[in-house]
Amino acid sequence: MAPNIIAFPGVEQSTPFTGKTLFLADEDSGYVKADDVSILFPEATLSVIANAGHWLHVQQPGFFIEQVEKFFVGWVSDSVTQHLQLRCVGLRLSPNPT
Repeated sequence: MAPNIIAFPGVEQSTPFTGKTLFLADEDSGYVKADDVSILFPEATLSVIANAGHWLHVQQPGFFIEQVEKFFVGWVSDSVTQHLQLRCVGLRLSPNPT
């Protein structure tokens, strides 16, 4: 297991965070591994960035921004869709409201 993620005290008794989470790592990183992340963050997305070291945002800024934007757009889209579905339950929708 990745010691930096799993080394927090009391992890064994922790409830996993089930919300959407984005992890970014360089391809040679030993710090972030999908199997370890999924223990505490089962809905996590792990995006691996090639040709980058520890400073992903500096060494591959375009790809970094692309991945973060993609994550947030998906999160906002899902949240809005869920909100609209909840708001429309029980409403009669008509193409010509009167």
